[in-house]
Amino acid sequence: MDRHCRHIDRPRVLSVTGWSLLVSMLLAPAFVWFPADYVDGSNPWLSGTPAVVAWLVSLTGSVYGSSLVVLVLAGCYAWINGAGMGDKTRRFISLLMVLSIFVGGGAFLNEHVIKPAFHQPRPNIEQLGRIPPGAPLLSVSAGAFYALPENGERGAALAMALQDWDSCCTPLHPLVRDHWIKETGYSFPSGHAFAATAIAFFFTLACSGARSRKRVLSYFLLSGWALLVCYSRLLLGVHAPIDVLAGMVGGILAGSAAYLVFCQARRNHEN
Repeated sequence: MDRHCRHIDRPRVLSVTGWSLLVSMLLAPAFVWFPADYVDGSNPWLSGTPAVVAWLVSLTGSVYGSSLVVLVLAGCYAWINGAGMGDKTRRFISLLMVLSIFVGGGAFLNEHVIKPAFHQPRPNIEQLGRIPPGAPLLSVSAGAFYALPENGERGAALAMALQDWDSCCTPLHPLVRDHWIKETGYSFPSGHAFAATAIAFFFTLACSGARSRKRVLSYFLLSGWALLVCYSRLLLGVHAPIDVLAGMVGGILAGSAAYLVFCQARRNHEN
């Protein structure tokens, strides 16, 4: 697979990009399945087994979960492609460095620059300011909520609002409740979708030089994982479809840039 780095085949890169864009189109139904009022107080998806599954899948796209995914994938890549223990180690370290810069740096930029610039409230926060009608659980507007400091005060205000949820709405699963209290930042674009797509796109490119069966399998596994992370964010009610779509597009750009840098570094080392 690493032979692909010696001479980047443009048609292959374009085919992987086309595949990723095709996968991103699978988010189209989300605009129908997850409308603005998805968190309406009577949604059973937020209380049972689907909520637990969504929380677990979402965890793999978090800072710690995606870091573990990168470690595993980078280890597998280095072990398969390395000519010796020293070469395996160098490949592993170079992969971690490149992905840390592009995925970690992109996530930091997304959280501290891009999201505050768009200042889009999360859909669950907006809905808590509307339900139940006439006496909303969140006693302040979404704008006033986001005017609170993110570290602590927003979570405390949200926890207080959720105290009365069970008396008027379908009970939330405790994992969803805790997740809402922790996720009090802005919504657009989705950081989980960005990280998962960037990692998946990078390793899809890395596997594009493999034999046909392995290549197709890697395409489906990696893209499927990224897509599941995107849908998990929607099912949990913490993102709107446009948030995860923007995150996916950003992830495709970051993943492709990271792969080009990685290949250039490999060529420079071999020369």
